[in-house]
Amino acid sequence: MAETQVTIRRRIRSVNNTLQITKAMELVATSKLQRQKNRMLEGKVYADTLYEIISKAFGALDETKAESISPYLVKRDFDRPLVIVFGSDDGMCGAYNSNLDKFVRENVGPNDRVFVCGKKQIRTFEREGREYFRSFANFSRFEAVNIRKLADQALQMYELGEVSEIRIIYTEYVNAATFEPTVKRLLPVDRSEFRGEETEILFEPDPTNIVDKLIPMYVRNVMYSLVLRARTSEYASRRLAMETATDNANELKEELTLSYNKARQAAITQEINEISVNGMSRE
Repeated sequence: MAETQVTIRRRIRSVNNTLQITKAMELVATSKLQRQKNRMLEGKVYADTLYEIISKAFGALDETKAESISPYLVKRDFDRPLVIVFGSDDGMCGAYNSNLDKFVRENVGPNDRVFVCGKKQIRTFEREGREYFRSFANFSRFEAVNIRKLADQALQMYELGEVSEIRIIYTEYVNAATFEPTVKRLLPVDRSEFRGEETEILFEPDPTNIVDKLIPMYVRNVMYSLVLRARTSEYASRRLAMETATDNANELKEELTLSYNKARQAAITQEINEISVNGMSRE
C-alpha cells in the first residue's frame, strides 16, 4: 500500500510539471495569436483597397481584347502548375501539420513544381521521398521582404512560361477553433473573383497596362495575406492544443489525487484494524 502511495505521488508531481509547461505554452500561444490576428486585420485594409482598384480596372477593360493582351489572364495550354506550400517550422500544434500534409498529398500532382515553406513540411517531403523544386526553412521568421522575394520568383517563372499556374496551399483561419487546409489559385487571374464594376475613372495609359502593373502587386499582396492567415491558424491551433492538454492534465491530476486519498485512507484503515486486532489478542 505504501508503494502505491509513493507511485501515485510521483505521478502527481510529474503531471504538475507537465501542467506548468502546457499552461505556459498556452499563454504564449494566446499572446502570439492576438498579435497575429491584429496583423492579419491590418493587412486586410490594403488588400481591400487594391481589390477595389483592380475591380474598377477590369470594369474598364475591353472584354474582347483583354485576355489576348494580358498574359496574367490567359489560361496556358500545358499543365505544369507551381504549388507553394505554406507550412510550419514547429510542432505542438495539434493536427495542424498532419492535416496540411494530408491535403498536400491529395492536391499536389507528380508534374507539379513545388516550393515548400516550413521545416515540418520539408521533412515530410523528404521522409516520403517526394520531390520539391525549392524549400524555405525558418518560415516562421519570414517577413514581408522575404515573402516579396518568394512572390517575385514565382512571378518570374510564370512570366517566362515555365509554369502554367501559381497555386498556394495554406491553412485558412476560420475562427479560434476551426482551421481548414485550402488551395488558392493566384495566376492566371480568375476575373470572376472581381466584380468588374463600371467606373468613370480615366485610366492612363490604358486599363490593360494598368492591370498588367496591378496584378503582380495583387499576387504579392495576396501571398502575404495568406502567410498571415496560415500563421494565425498555426497559433490558434497551438493554443487550442495546449488548452486541451492543460485540461486533460488537470483531469488526470484530480483522478490521481482521488486515488492517492483512497489509498491513504485504506492504509490508515488497515493500520487501525491491525492495532485493534493486536489489542484484542493481548487481552
